[in-house]
Amino acid sequence: RPDLLIVGNITVDLVDGTTPTGGAVSYAAVVAKALKARSCVVTVAGPEADLDVFDGSRLWVIRANETLTFEHTYTWWGHSRKLRVTANPNITISRSHIPAQCRWARVVLLGPLTLHDLDAASFTQYTGFWDRLLNANQHIGLMAQGFQRALGSRGEV
Repeated sequence: RPDLLIVGNITVDLVDGTTPTGGAVSYAAVVAKALKARSCVVTVAGPEADLDVFDGSRLWVIRANETLTFEHTYTWWGHSRKLRVTANPNITISRSHIPAQCRWARVVLLGPLTLHDLDAASFTQYTGFWDRLLNANQHIGLMAQGFQRALGSRGEV
């Protein structure tokens, strides 16, 4: 039984000509590894995604044509930041995407990055006797940053 299930999109971040892997799930996976927690990660990624950050976790990737991509623009004095989505896989992760061996994690950590990339309510819906029994003491955490973002018609956040 895993200690932790981490769910959400990773990102490709365009920052000053570099493309580091980002997203709440990638940072949570690094912390889980440092704490020696047995973790499962379920994410959405396209072929260009660098998944090395998930070494040490059981990783399930929902394949998409592209990875969620954020373009970060900073002013030269550092007090202003613009954030724009330049690629969006348009896949909503739900509990149905989670492999059976990960569903029984003691803790579920949901990390949405946009309003529609994760169906958080589906993670509270248990079906069947064994599902209810094994998840009776499961704790669900939500990193709500994605639910607080709105995307404009040109991807501006």
